[in-house]
Amino acid sequence: MSSPIVVLSSSSSSLEETGWESESYSPFKGKPTVKSTKKSEVIKKLFTKEKSPDGPSKQNEITIMIAGVKVNLPVNPYGTQKALIHQVIKTIKAGQNCLLESPTGSGKTLALLCGTLAWLQAEKERINKLQMESCFEEIFENKMDDSAGNANNRKHVDNPFTFEVSFAKPEYGKKSIYSSPKKSDSPPKHYAMSSGSPDTNTMGTHGATSIDEEQSQTRKKYKAENITNISDSPRSPSNSQNPPKHERVPVVYYGTRTHKQLQQVIKEFKRTVYCKEIRMSILAGRDRTCLMPFDRKIWKTKDDMCAECIKTKSSLMNTSSPQTSSCKFYDNRMSLTHSNLPPAFDIEDLVEAGAKLKACPYFAAKSMAAKAKIIFCPYNYLINPFIRERMRINLADNIVVIDEGHNIEDICRDEATCTIERRRISEAVDQLQYAKRYVKMGQDEAARGETIDFFIKTLQIWDKCLIEQSDRVSRENTDMWNMNEFMAMLNENGIGQNNYHNFNFHLSKLLRMQDDLYGVGQHTIALLETMDSALGYLFKDECKHAEDFVPMLLKGDDSRALYRRRSYTGEFKGANISIRLLCMSPAVLFEGLTKARSIILASGTLSPVGSMKHELGAEFNVSCLNHVISRERVWIGTLRNCESSEQLKCTKDNMEKKQVQDSIGKAILRVCDVTPHGVLCFHSSYTSMRLLHQRWQQTGLWDKLNSLKYIFKESDNTTDHDEIMKEYYSAAEVDRGAILFAVYRGKVSEGMDFRDRQARAVVTIGVPFPTIGDKMVTEKMKYNDKHSNGKKLMRGWDWYNVQAFRAMNQAIGRCVRHLNDWGAVLMIDERIAEQRNLEYLSKWVRDFLGNNHFTFDELMHRQNSLTRFMENMSKE
Repeated sequence: MSSPIVVLSSSSSSLEETGWESESYSPFKGKPTVKSTKKSEVIKKLFTKEKSPDGPSKQNEITIMIAGVKVNLPVNPYGTQKALIHQVIKTIKAGQNCLLESPTGSGKTLALLCGTLAWLQAEKERINKLQMESCFEEIFENKMDDSAGNANNRKHVDNPFTFEVSFAKPEYGKKSIYSSPKKSDSPPKHYAMSSGSPDTNTMGTHGATSIDEEQSQTRKKYKAENITNISDSPRSPSNSQNPPKHERVPVVYYGTRTHKQLQQVIKEFKRTVYCKEIRMSILAGRDRTCLMPFDRKIWKTKDDMCAECIKTKSSLMNTSSPQTSSCKFYDNRMSLTHSNLPPAFDIEDLVEAGAKLKACPYFAAKSMAAKAKIIFCPYNYLINPFIRERMRINLADNIVVIDEGHNIEDICRDEATCTIERRRISEAVDQLQYAKRYVKMGQDEAARGETIDFFIKTLQIWDKCLIEQSDRVSRENTDMWNMNEFMAMLNENGIGQNNYHNFNFHLSKLLRMQDDLYGVGQHTIALLETMDSALGYLFKDECKHAEDFVPMLLKGDDSRALYRRRSYTGEFKGANISIRLLCMSPAVLFEGLTKARSIILASGTLSPVGSMKHELGAEFNVSCLNHVISRERVWIGTLRNCESSEQLKCTKDNMEKKQVQDSIGKAILRVCDVTPHGVLCFHSSYTSMRLLHQRWQQTGLWDKLNSLKYIFKESDNTTDHDEIMKEYYSAAEVDRGAILFAVYRGKVSEGMDFRDRQARAVVTIGVPFPTIGDKMVTEKMKYNDKHSNGKKLMRGWDWYNVQAFRAMNQAIGRCVRHLNDWGAVLMIDERIAEQRNLEYLSKWVRDFLGNNHFTFDELMHRQNSLTRFMENMSKE
């Protein structure tokens, strides 16, 4: 096994810049000696940075020392950004976790990037210097004094760090290349090293041993004893002044909820000096990156198409022909590298470069991630253990940053919730039986057949159990199952705890032989992985997570797992029964992230942070920052009454009332009349939005609204959404302006950027409480009531309220996006003014709201009303 070699960073700063040679830091204390002087000169040459013409320009950079780390920023930072960077660096240094609540528009993302990458850069330089220092200490301590007269006993060792010669301990009786040459000896040569490898050397002999062989042995021995690879070994505590040789620079995984948010993050990354000094990669699914033409008549999904197309022709034809596949993009995937891309690139850049090179962006991105120090991805990639494995994401001792992480609890619960559908089981059995006939011949043919037979038999047992339980399902097509009864059923049928080890073992084998399974689609693999997850959650660690799940039987098609094709043996027959394991605790999945060195979870709407800490089941430091916007630049108020003075409560029943619908419409019309340019309006649901719009069209209010603003509606279709947003942004810039109707928890409310004229006002209608009839919601509330003391969770109704106001806070945050921005927020619903509900609003919203709770008449005519605010701000 070859010894690792120290990796030197081209971006390490010079000794003068870092003060490495100062008395307080220098490892060579006391009177300088010839040994220390020579050593200092050698190391100084290593760490002197040469200016590269291709390097980033720092003319516009702001450099600040924060928490002992030099931080470069592209702009002069706000005070809140400095505070956030300080907390980030402090957290990472200590190897801790942190919840950071920083209001939307306060420069949170840029601060997260600069703080994390500044520490990463400093850590790289620290490790490089200390590792180099340690290596040279050994070299110079072992060096013989030139005046000792033992030059003939020294052995030459090439220095892998520089062109200068270093020395190793002499071996008695061995001839050195520095010995006096005899006539029969070839003249000595000095061997320079390039990238850790010797140049071609001249052969000389000494008895039966050549000088090259002797030096090669010496070099190998030296590398084995003294040289360390700092990039492939585990991390050790960074506060050690004499770190172990296997210390390495961590990788940063930066996650957001959506790819659209990632695009914005990468725009910020591109602004920093770090984008040209630290390699990045971005991970995405095949739906966004696959270049192969997709035929829905042949394939169910792009995953299925990819799995079949990348199988090598030799494996399909059972031959030893060259390893080419049916996908030219996959075969050429290694052509797409960092050298073909800009320093900062998003999914669109990646796909465009892949198309130009005819190389697969999906696999190229995974390959580039292995060489990157910051990797961007949706944060469900970090949470879901199967996606982590598929994407080769290793969180151990690395840094996780989750931006816009207010939905992390919901995402964890959703990812851990498992659905096992009888329709999918039936199709999986058909596919496995089909694949068994085409198992590749070889030594392990019997073992492969055994694995396939195991899953066919196991799935048939599951199918039988589901049929037997179909009578349990009520008229409502759902039935909640007691966990003890559910586990007893599994054990009685031989698919429970005692069988889980075999299931997991055979799944590992099946995944390894997946390339040779002709006809087995990704849905079958996903089903088996889902079953493995479900059983793993229930049975691992003495069933400690069993009480964190609620089994539920469903009859009928599962809307999230519909199949559009026939199975191999024809149409599926019989009732489609499903078992769904509802996850009640996000901590079940979040504990997989805790192996990271540090987790930094940030958003503008984390409050109440105490609840989030206990829900995630991890230790966090907490930091809540104020908004950068001054009070006079933001107007926030509530509307409590209808035009008729009746209380304006936007419940489902009240929204059916005409006077409520008309009062809301007139309030929005007034906002559009006094507000220049862009207005955003959020509804609780698409149903509520349609209801109001139909009424306004009937009364003529819609036409009046259309005369004031161009009207746009949010779409849940990705393609339509992007086009609508482009048109809205353009329309909001003109004098007439535009209004965009959207829903809470939709694309518009979650992390999209509306700067300046794009959103001069935000109107929220109602409070987006979760659907109380949703089984997940009601079971979660029961779960929290049960564990409110033991696990310190919020009581059920408190949790219910938090979910609503977090979504509302997120929508409100679309309004003001930077220090010089301005805008207004009108919240329509009298319940918001109740003291118990005010506590659920973000701190900055509460501070700006004050007592601005208006009746309909006051909103229109009061001295400090919205109208006066808009008049004053429009003068700028």
